[in-house]
Formats: sequence, C-alpha cells, structure tokens
Amino acid sequence: MADQTPAELAELSVSVLPALPHGVTSPLPSDPARAETVMLEALDGELFVARWERAQPDVGTERELRLTGDHAVYLLTVEVAAFGPDDDSRMLRVTNLRRRRQRRSEPRAEVRDLVLVTTDRDVDAELVDVSSSGVAFILDRPLEIDQVIRAVLNVHGRVIPTEAEVKQITSVSDGYRIGCLFTQISDGHRSELGRHAALNTTDRRALAGDRTLRQRLFLADEPE
Repeated sequence: MADQTPAELAELSVSVLPALPHGVTSPLPSDPARAETVMLEALDGELFVARWERAQPDVGTERELRLTGDHAVYLLTVEVAAFGPDDDSRMLRVTNLRRRRQRRSEPRAEVRDLVLVTTDRDVDAELVDVSSSGVAFILDRPLEIDQVIRAVLNVHGRVIPTEAEVKQITSVSDGYRIGCLFTQISDGHRSELGRHAALNTTDRRALAGDRTLRQRLFLADEPE
C-alpha cells in the first residue's frame, strides 16, 4: 500500500481498527522478538496520536505497529512525525500498511457468561467467546499485552480454572475486549472447551459491515 498518500493510509488504518483509542503492539528495537503496547489514542488529520508503554521514540525514527485481528495481522509502518500533545505522546504518520493472513486452527464459540479475572485484584468480567486455546472477555479497564492473569470461566454452569496471557486489547463501547491464550488449563477442560467450540462455532466474518476501503487491503495479503 506504499503508493497511497499519507491521508489515504490513515483512512485505511482507521478502517481496520475496531475503534479509537486502541492498543497495538510494537517490536522493541533492542529485541525484536519482544513487543510493547502502544495506545493509538486519536486521529488528528493524517497523524495518529500515540503513546508508548515505555519510552517514547525519537522524532524522525520509523517503527512498526502490529494490529492482531480475528483473521489477519495488520502491519503498519509509521514515521514518528512530531511530539504529541504532551511529552509522553507522539504524532505518527503511516507510510505503509500490509495485511498478513492469520489462520485459526481451533474453532471458537460465542459465550455470554461470567469470568472471574484476577490480576492485582479479583474482578467479574463478561465472557464473550472461548476455544480450546484461549478466551475473550469484556473488562472495564485495559490490561497489559503479555500480562499473565488467572481466569475462572463459567461456561453453561461449568467452572473452569485457568491461567492465561493477554494477547489482544480492543476498545469497545462497554469497555475493553481482552483476548488471551491459555498458559495453564487441565487437559480435560481444554478438551471440553474444544468440543463446545466445535459444536457452537462463531464466524465473526459474517458480522462484518461495509468494507469498501478494506477490500483494497484484503487483495494484497502477505504470506505468513
């Protein structure tokens, strides 16, 4: 998508973001195998207001942002164009936008129930979907990417204790949608969730609305 103008790239970027503000990840320059959270807070013209979890990057440098969707990973190359509204924010110009197809090996099922999430304290959250490998829930506050939590699921009357690692954060109308991968769950409970998901599979693509702008992006998938 490098032949697009910065304004068009900004518009395309907004079209693949669920909402603003929204958390994405950025590889650490010193260790690209690790990533930190970057919060895209707003769009000001063709520039995004962004805030890094740790130190803010220097103006004039280039960074990569990764947005993990349900069926693809979007890679945004950005230029740090200017200082933001305060010392702890930056203005970003998108210079390239790519889509990498993401294959999901396990089915998942929509579930509307409760989950008890433990981080620094216990809090009830709304469970929204489960699979044999992970869980998603709605919480009233964001968590940190790669943060490890305890999550006690309530799936149709069955109590399932797990530990999980936060992998995706999406701002939604009633809070934040937190997507996690299980790091600790019994084999029996994993099989049970897998059977439930296989019998009640959710296809989120059927819920997608008008994607006129996105179609240009979907035709240019990168190989995994």
